[in-house]
Amino acid sequence: MPAFAAEPDWQYIYGRGEEALANQNLVEAEQHFNLALSYARKDKNATEIEQSQTKLADVLTLRNKTAQAQALYQQILNGLDKKPESSKQKASVLMSLGSIQEAAGDHTAAINYYHRALKITQSNYGVYSPAFAGTLHALGRANSRLGNKTIAAGQYKQAISILMKDPSLKAGEELQAVMHDYSDLLSKDADPDKSLLQDFNKEILNSKDTTLKPSDRALAEGKKSDKQSNPVEAPTPTVKPADESYFQLHGSTDAATSHQNQLNKDSDVVMRGLSKPYSDASLAPSYRILNQSIADNNRSEMGQDYYERMTAVDLKALGADHPSVGNDLYGLAQYYIRQKQYDKAQPLIKRAYAIYQNAYGQDNLLTISACASQAFVEYRLGNLDRAIDLYRSSLAHSQSTLGPNNFETAKILNELAYLYFHQGKLQESRTFYKWAIASTEASVGNDSPLLAACLQDYASVLNSLGESAEANVALQRANTILDFKKAVSVR
Repeated sequence: MPAFAAEPDWQYIYGRGEEALANQNLVEAEQHFNLALSYARKDKNATEIEQSQTKLADVLTLRNKTAQAQALYQQILNGLDKKPESSKQKASVLMSLGSIQEAAGDHTAAINYYHRALKITQSNYGVYSPAFAGTLHALGRANSRLGNKTIAAGQYKQAISILMKDPSLKAGEELQAVMHDYSDLLSKDADPDKSLLQDFNKEILNSKDTTLKPSDRALAEGKKSDKQSNPVEAPTPTVKPADESYFQLHGSTDAATSHQNQLNKDSDVVMRGLSKPYSDASLAPSYRILNQSIADNNRSEMGQDYYERMTAVDLKALGADHPSVGNDLYGLAQYYIRQKQYDKAQPLIKRAYAIYQNAYGQDNLLTISACASQAFVEYRLGNLDRAIDLYRSSLAHSQSTLGPNNFETAKILNELAYLYFHQGKLQESRTFYKWAIASTEASVGNDSPLLAACLQDYASVLNSLGESAEANVALQRANTILDFKKAVSVR
């Protein structure tokens, strides 16, 4: 007798639907799940009915048949309301209903669904679970679109804080999505959230008056009392800073370009030391997502409000000792250095340096760079002994880690040589300038204006030592480089 094919059962049809869905054949998936639902209803199997309805609703949503999908989700929700033990599934359905309302532009209705899901998620998984963070993300997104920016910011920050503690790939993907939406919220907010700036002032500057930005507070503190209207003068440094060296004065643009080029070459050095105390084992991939800016060293010349806001955001999301906070602080310190506001830069660069030391150790490009920057600030404030100690430390680690022909090493040598010149230690200055010339030439080339600037500074030292003939040789070489560059630019 010929064998007859068995009639397909619910399991087979449902499986065909899942296969079609995996292959993104939504039309076929809808057909199979519809058929599976009819089989389940015929058998009066409640579990199979719920599973078929859920999958069919998911597919209908993907096919933009939102009215049908919403009706099915509502049917599922009504059934789940009768079974209190099924609250986990209920949270998923509520999130789907909220998503449909959000897509339709009814953000208030979406928030209501998300809030119900949040309570269920908290009850089942706790407030530190990725599921709870995912619901907070959805709430933040809906509140942002509704214009509730402060509420949205709080929900985003809480979600980020939770996800940073979860090393799973799923948490990392969710974290990336939250950070994208949070960054979008901040970029659209022309008037930064005052609470963020208050956090910044309190945590970083230890300000008593946290309602003002540092720049505004400086103006406010310019009056001791209503009776005294004369501004309070800033403390005078113990040693008056000298004029900038040629290297500092004329080489800032070239230095920034050369520095960034060197960073790109030394990406392996930038990432050295990530295991202390952060590691792929404890924070990957979340750590890599949030800390990518450190590897890129993307310290563009943004304004004060930008850096204050980003520092406040990272403080709340990541904690005071996270390297991303150090990166923000370093950026703000560099902004103040460009403005020659060294007293404001000092506490920021010190804290950034400490964070980098803790996270990466001493032999890391970011740590070395922060150490040298702190030395420069201390020098400008007249703290020469402290500046020399910091320069020597950064130089030792730069030479051993990056090598003598690296731009960071050349920059430190130039700074230290000029500091000795400013102190009147001419022999020490002369020695360091010889090293600086060799290092600068090796790192930026023999026709760079930076090398010319280094030679001009060296000539000043030689003239002070009475060695005018050697000084003229250095100046002649510097002028040759500059004349050649000028001739090339004219062409």
